[in-house]
Amino acid sequence: MKLKFLLADEVRAELSGKQTIIGLYADDVLVVNDMERPAGVPPDAPIAIDRLSFLVNISHVSVGVHNYRAQIVSPAGVMHGQEILMGEAKTEKGKSHTLILEAKPFVLAGEGIYKLDFYIDNIPHSFPFEVRINP
Repeated sequence: MKLKFLLADEVRAELSGKQTIIGLYADDVLVVNDMERPAGVPPDAPIAIDRLSFLVNISHVSVGVHNYRAQIVSPAGVMHGQEILMGEAKTEKGKSHTLILEAKPFVLAGEGIYKLDFYIDNIPHSFPFEVRINP
């Protein structure tokens, strides 16, 4: 099995089977500015970004029906947000399968190494990414 992982602001699936990627984080590091909060938002409110998209491409997997789910894990090692259930999808011989996940908004649990735990038939595959907060 071969897995590819990309992290971006937005990923859109096109009718052609291609994906349009906007705001790719080429080194899997998000630098988030801790800027002034909008009016009415308390200064101690958590920092968030509008959205964070994950693209996972699966190839060289056995032909048949597979179950997919994912979970973001915070730097503290705890579940960050709810588990993302993607259900089942059938893979065909010689074809890859691409899944797009979105966290909208993505509320930060602080700086550090997060990971996307991506499960194929309950077997985990971890994709780490880093969040840095620029004061």
